[in-house]
This record gives sequence, C-alpha cells and structure tokens, in this order.
Amino acid sequence: MVHVARSAMTNLNLGLSQGRWAFPPDVRSKALDTVAIGDLLFFGVAGRPRGGGGFGAWQERRLPEAFLVRVTRLPFENKEPFWSDEVKYDVVRWNPTIEIELVQSFVNVPLAAGQGLSFSATDALYRGGVSHKAFRVSTEGSSLLEHAPPSVLSTPLVGRRSADQSRGLDLPAARIVAIESEQLRRAQVRSRPSTVADPVESRLVHTYARHLRDKGEEVARLRIDVTATETIYADVYSRTRHLLVEAKATPSRSAIRTAIGQLLDYGRYCEGASRAVLVPEQPSDDLLALLAAVDIGAIWRGPSGFLDTRRGHYC
Repeated sequence: MVHVARSAMTNLNLGLSQGRWAFPPDVRSKALDTVAIGDLLFFGVAGRPRGGGGFGAWQERRLPEAFLVRVTRLPFENKEPFWSDEVKYDVVRWNPTIEIELVQSFVNVPLAAGQGLSFSATDALYRGGVSHKAFRVSTEGSSLLEHAPPSVLSTPLVGRRSADQSRGLDLPAARIVAIESEQLRRAQVRSRPSTVADPVESRLVHTYARHLRDKGEEVARLRIDVTATETIYADVYSRTRHLLVEAKATPSRSAIRTAIGQLLDYGRYCEGASRAVLVPEQPSDDLLALLAAVDIGAIWRGPSGFLDTRRGHYC
C-alpha cells in the first residue's frame, strides 16, 4: 500500500503511463525487501492523512483517485534521470525503482474499513501518508484488491528481456500502462518538448478514452519493451473490448498506412485483439477498403460522439 500526495500527481501520472515507480532513498520500507514479480501495489491518492483527527478522521474520508498496479520487475537502481524533477536538474534522486503494469483505476474510494478496503489496508495507507513508507498487507477483506483482473496479455509477466535472460525469456514484455494525462502532457511540453505527442492526436485520444470510460469501460494503453533500449506504445487499449487503437491527426493515406503497420506490429504481442485507427474525420472509401483488407477498423468523430466501420463495435 502506497499513499501518494496531491503534490506528487505529476510523477504518479508519469509512472503510470511509463510503467514505473520509485521510492524515496532515505525511507527504506521493509515491504520492498520481499516484493516479488506479480505482487499488487495499491496507490491511494490524497485523502489528507495529516489533515487532523488522527486515524479515526482518516476513516471518514475518501480517496479521490486510486490505482492498482502489478509489479513486473524487481527493485533496481535506475541510473538515468527519469522523473520530472530529475530531468529538470539532470540528477537521479529516486531509487529503488520497480516496473509495473496498470491493473485497474478507481475514483471516490471510501476509507472506512469494509467498504472496498480492509482495516489493515486503510491503516497501511494512513501510516504510509505519515511516514512516506510502503506497507505490505493481505488482500483478504479488501474487495478492490481480492478481485483484481489477471494480466490479459499473451506475453510473460516479467521485466525487460535484458534484465531476465537468466529466466530464459525470449519474448519482449508487453504491459498495460495508463494513457498520459493532460496534466502530464502539459508538464512534458515544458520539460521534454521533443517527446510530446501531436496535440491533435493527444486531444483525440483523451476524448475517445473519456467516451469509453463514460460507458464504464477500462481504458489504458499498451507498452511493449521490444529490446532493452527500444519501447513502443499503442495509443489506446480497451480491456473491455480487447481492442488496440492507433490515433492519427489526419485521415491521409500516409497516416493510415503508417497506422496499419503500427497496429500489425502491436497485435503480435496482444493475441486476439481487435484493431482500429482513430482519426478526426471519416477516411476516404478507398482507405476504408484498405483497412478492411487487413481486418482493421476505423473510428472517427461524429456529430455527437464517435462513429466506426462496424456499427459501434469500436466505440
């Protein structure tokens, strides 16, 4: 169990979207000494553990946001600036580091024992908010933790290939990670402008993701570590529909052809997933025929929402 203050939300959004988390070096938690691949990690955001009233008042509050993730790589020492403050000052500050995949996200989580979290879980979040440590608890009695969905990807639940050669891993690791938040995108425009996605594509992705979430769907994106130094991302992955989506700022021929190649690539690591291109407006009939020839759908903005080539199958 890890408590995250509101002031750390930019780093949390970055970690969730890149599949990584790190801990303060001067506050060593015993829980990290026993962490294993496949363990669950619960991030509880805000809730004001230092807001007065002690643990009793804490149980009367709610977490505005929470995230459940799965550990995919054991703790290691990261040697390159990664977090926003590290990049700004060109120094590594946060270690040890773990790699993660997103399992589920929650909003408005009650902290009263038995209403999603057990007494031990809500107590661990409170103590974590005061001490900045992570605490290990059983999932028993916490419905948000007991019923965590399994990894739905076809590749092994492990870290990068270069870090796990001793395990005989011969496939890249595919993981589900969060879509970059608008807050994070704005922060990256300032600190890493060369790495920021096209703003038209970014807005389109967020609007489409919000459209699916409003229907109660779990929406994220897919990260694939092809090698130790090469990582690729699918713009959107819907757990609910088992759907991979690549967004483009225009429905031009060059953009559609590029998206086809990307989706065919991603699909090798997400067995059985449907695939679609997301664009601002409907592609030409010839390009729709090209997409249909390779079993890829199209999604575009309509007068009131989204339209697609399969009568709502993709939206």
